[in-house]
Amino acid sequence: MERKEIVDYLKTKGYTAGEALYFSGLVLEFDPALRAAFEHFAATGEKPEFTYGEWTFDEVAERTFSKPPHTFIYMHKLMRDPNYSAYIKYGLIGEE
Repeated sequence: MERKEIVDYLKTKGYTAGEALYFSGLVLEFDPALRAAFEHFAATGEKPEFTYGEWTFDEVAERTFSKPPHTFIYMHKLMRDPNYSAYIKYGLIGEE
């Protein structure tokens, strides 16, 4: 997906134009496997069977009280910084 497509998709999910623009930049930085999962989700609406380390997509969603597509952002943060796992594990973050 190109950035404009990501922005348009996020706006359909309730993100403001500014939020969609910001988060689309993060999506473009995703690990290729995570980005493929995001694009598949955007196209089909099917939640991914994505796992990173000890964390599954569903576990991250549950611990962060998030829904896709925001769960993908948390997965991205986790993949960039494994120490971020503690924030998720102990419930120190949540959906804004």
